[in-house]
Amino acid sequence: MLKTGCGITLLIFVPLSPKKVLPVMRFIHMALGAGLCAAMLLLSARCARIGRPEGGPRDSAPPVLLKTQPAYGAVYFKKKRVRLTFNEYVLLKDQSKQFLMSPPAAKLPTLMIRGKSVVVEFNAPLADSVTYLLDFGNSIVDNNEGNVFPRYHFAFATGGAVDTMRMTGLALDAATGEPLAGAYVCLYQTDNDSIVLKERPSHIARSDRWGFFVLQNIKPVPYKVVLLSDENKNYRYDAGQEAIGFFDGSVNPHDLYPPRQWLADTLPPDTGSQREPQFIVRAFTEEVQKQFLAGAQRRERKAFTLTFNAPFPAIDSIRAAGVDFSKMLRENSPKRDTLTYWLLDTARSLPDSLTLAFVYLKTDTLGNLAPVSERQKLFFNSKKEAEQKERAAPKKSGGIGGFLKSIVGADNADTAPRKPAHWTLKPALPAAVTPLQPPAVQFAAPLFALNPQNISVEEIRIHPKRKDEVDQRR
Repeated sequence: MLKTGCGITLLIFVPLSPKKVLPVMRFIHMALGAGLCAAMLLLSARCARIGRPEGGPRDSAPPVLLKTQPAYGAVYFKKKRVRLTFNEYVLLKDQSKQFLMSPPAAKLPTLMIRGKSVVVEFNAPLADSVTYLLDFGNSIVDNNEGNVFPRYHFAFATGGAVDTMRMTGLALDAATGEPLAGAYVCLYQTDNDSIVLKERPSHIARSDRWGFFVLQNIKPVPYKVVLLSDENKNYRYDAGQEAIGFFDGSVNPHDLYPPRQWLADTLPPDTGSQREPQFIVRAFTEEVQKQFLAGAQRRERKAFTLTFNAPFPAIDSIRAAGVDFSKMLRENSPKRDTLTYWLLDTARSLPDSLTLAFVYLKTDTLGNLAPVSERQKLFFNSKKEAEQKERAAPKKSGGIGGFLKSIVGADNADTAPRKPAHWTLKPALPAAVTPLQPPAVQFAAPLFALNPQNISVEEIRIHPKRKDEVDQRR
């Protein structure tokens, strides 16, 4: 009788004669020695339990940031690496989609894992006296359960101070009005529209799934705000291939009402509608158009206009004999395809005959933009201007009026108010005026001076049911 490790008993009966017991017993011992070993191994394998050992509760805690090198908000940064050290081993997930550097460098930095640290290595020199922001998004997770380290921003400066201003906004699709997720919001310290074709922005941010974005660590200066889909991530606008949007005018974060402090990081993920943007930018996708100069004209003595076939013309240089373009104001049309240059010096005028020489990007036969030089000769009809002034001048009056003019003089007698410059109100009233869309007065020519004391705003509210009740405020 033999017992196995699994509780199974083997009974073996061998009926033999006494004379053959000894040889047979030897044979049985040899056979049983090999057979029982095989049986024991087979039975033991069948009786073994395969399973996962029981442990504690699932790890649901995200990684904890222990230190950064350099410290957050460091100044005079001259090194090539930034290190973030955590309390556990971490991994990078979708860093190419999540990570963002503002302002963007000429070459993207490299993100690496070194033990329990995330290392950012810069592959291009950093600009002097600039505040940089590293946005890691949700790219850092722990090694065990993939718990996400909450969205983290790391700011440092290559100069002596870190910029601290910020502003918030909302990115929308101009065609549908829906939020535009994953769009790049670019800031430029210039009013030149063509800069989106040639240069990287001064600052950049990315909208979330609600279209909301936060631009952080920026200067208190006016910025041009441009919205780009930037499919190829070159931080430049590719005409006809990407969506683009402009905020009308410049935005200075110092002049905006302060955003709420819980906007960026502490807002629950399901309450995107509660975020309060300071301004709205709408993006559209334009049709592919060939770029070339469509026309040039002189309608004003102190101005000339260049009209192009496609929006966002890129003019590299422009000059004319006797004209200082540093003292001229460039005005863009609403469609961004027409440029008007105004002479700001009120004591001077442009000559009646003006020859322009300029270099701009024109579409070649292969469909690419290439620099070309062109000359345009523009004439201003001074005779026609004199005729218009003569028609606009008040006619001589007879009778008592003419008698008074002969006594006091024509200049003193003509006390009638002059007709003001043509202007329009945007948005046209009646319309809902909100902090996101304040009313604006648009003039036909640039203004050189404005007296706020001569401007008054009157608000009239009419009761929807009792229209005879009016609440009037000034």
